[in-house]
Amino acid sequence: MGAAGPGTAVRPKPRVRSTVAVVYAPVNCSNARWSAKNAEWFADSSFCVIARYRDDSWDPRKEPIAMRTLERYWLHTATEWFAVTRLGEGKQLLHLWRDFYSKAILGALRNEPLRITLYAMLHPKPGSTKPLSSFSGFRDEFGEEMEALYKIHYHKDLGTDLPPWP
Repeated sequence: MGAAGPGTAVRPKPRVRSTVAVVYAPVNCSNARWSAKNAEWFADSSFCVIARYRDDSWDPRKEPIAMRTLERYWLHTATEWFAVTRLGEGKQLLHLWRDFYSKAILGALRNEPLRITLYAMLHPKPGSTKPLSSFSGFRDEFGEEMEALYKIHYHKDLGTDLPPWP
């Protein structure tokens, strides 16, 4: 952290090294200004290391460290899903899911490495009975929502066209 003059705020560098920590770091919106410093935080994140998430020929299950980074994305997505669909009196936040989060997730689901990761987290590896994540006890509900979202938009099941487990 550098020194700040009167009336200026210095934003500390995020300590968690994941995609979502950088993208969703809390910001005081009145003082937030995108700058070269913000660009450094993005360049320093592990998201840049996993830029292959758009490469449909890449199977992240073959690289455990990369897979864990993509898993963090889906865990964060599940937290957002839970917050806006399960919390709040009278489901007041559902419009956020419908108008914002679900559209962002659809964008992620068009990338095969992210679909591979989500599918692996929701469904056990052949020969195993335990999936990679329980999504804090909401694996079935979250999985159903992701499956339905994908099927409605892409007109096929989430696991369709994914390569077999390596």
